[in-house]
Amino acid sequence: MRLVLRRHWAPLLFMWLAHAATGAANALPGGCLLVLASRVGASLRVMGLWFTVKSAAACLLAIVTGFAIPSLPKSRQRLGFLVAANLICAAALLALPMARSLWTSLTLSGVLGAGQSALETADGILVIVLFGSQHSRPVLQSLHLAVALGALSAPALLHQFRNWQPPAAESPPFPVDNIAVSEDTANSTLDSLRLSLCQAPSSDPEAVFNSTVDSLMNYTQSSTASSVSSRSQPTLHLPIFAPFAVVHAAQALAAVGFLALLACRHRLVPPATIKTKLAVVEVEVLLPASVASKPGSLPLWRRRLLVALTVAFYFCFVGVENVFWSFINAYGVCSRLRLTSLNAAFFGGFLAGRCLGVALARCVRPTTLLLADLAACQISLATLCLLAGDFSLDAGAPAWLTSASTAAFGLAVASIYAGGISWLEERLDVTGPLACSWTIGSQLGVSVLPALAGHLLISPSVGPAGVLYLALGGFTAATVCFTGMLTVAQL
Repeated sequence: MRLVLRRHWAPLLFMWLAHAATGAANALPGGCLLVLASRVGASLRVMGLWFTVKSAAACLLAIVTGFAIPSLPKSRQRLGFLVAANLICAAALLALPMARSLWTSLTLSGVLGAGQSALETADGILVIVLFGSQHSRPVLQSLHLAVALGALSAPALLHQFRNWQPPAAESPPFPVDNIAVSEDTANSTLDSLRLSLCQAPSSDPEAVFNSTVDSLMNYTQSSTASSVSSRSQPTLHLPIFAPFAVVHAAQALAAVGFLALLACRHRLVPPATIKTKLAVVEVEVLLPASVASKPGSLPLWRRRLLVALTVAFYFCFVGVENVFWSFINAYGVCSRLRLTSLNAAFFGGFLAGRCLGVALARCVRPTTLLLADLAACQISLATLCLLAGDFSLDAGAPAWLTSASTAAFGLAVASIYAGGISWLEERLDVTGPLACSWTIGSQLGVSVLPALAGHLLISPSVGPAGVLYLALGGFTAATVCFTGMLTVAQL
């Protein structure tokens, strides 16, 4: 492990940086979706295509990368692939906030999803090849810790540049949304938006919600046009180019780092240890990827069934995880508890879980870790569903129990993604086309389950609790899938 770190600390550092930029890039659009929609003149329903196109492109590039990386045996070819993927992501991030048409925005979202998927799949393969089966576990957990840190930095970036104002005598150096609204008007508009989301009438709740959002966006567009034409000093600024530019700089820096390694002829090959009778001598041996990784010994039909169950497993649990990313705060506001701190509780537990996963991956087997995580998630979600009902507990109990259960779910779900990769790597050769299995399942889950949760949130027959019921059902299905994976692997 130490020998590998001494040789490959530089590419690992740039992988961490690229994953942190990926996490921030995934979280930024959600924080400024209304502004992105107003730029291209689209409704939120149409902007849902943004995430669909991004996920579809990610699935396609995951398959391509799974076949491409094994066919690139030379280090300079692999480094060149990482440089290209980082540059594609950086270019898309820089151009995305400047898009003025829906088709341009959709195209850029597809390019961004393709670049991120290529990076994630390639980095996972290379980490397993370089560090081996056992030592790659904490490294994979640390890469996903970097994603979590990047995602947590996105709200801070948006807040940091929210009140930025260009000098009066100079034109803005980049496109800025100037929205001149009074504080009372903004608050009343947002209050009506929240009411339409949480208390939609039973006749057509979605129509009321969409009309309120459209009115808010139309107001935003008219305010932007009037402020730009009059060149008056606005009281509220929402520049989104600056946060995207910061993430672009991080992604570009990762590309420059890999380019420097390419120029220095760094070799992405795993070292080996040779034992002699006199002493243990550490010698670097250039091993091809086929020798560094072990092929699966299962029959063909069991390998195919195991891959299919892996796709279904990642579909269920990553979809539920993203439901919490997107809707746990809306559930807290719209539920009878009127909680506004569930988002902080979830992300606090999620970050702690990613940190804990790095430490546990070195001493706990993937099967044990996954079973413990799944059990903890099931208990947390079951508790949240019980608290969402009409049970009469004492006044303070539902609030703190809901926050604690949300944090516990974030803590448990954080280490499942990398743990699932390590579990599959013990049984199959995931340094080839099979590396796209978890990415495909994840992207499909992100496309389907959060959209379904949004419909349940405003459903008059189910209400906000439907988000939690969906999450519990999704994780029950994920537990069933993992049980099937264990059964197939042990037949």
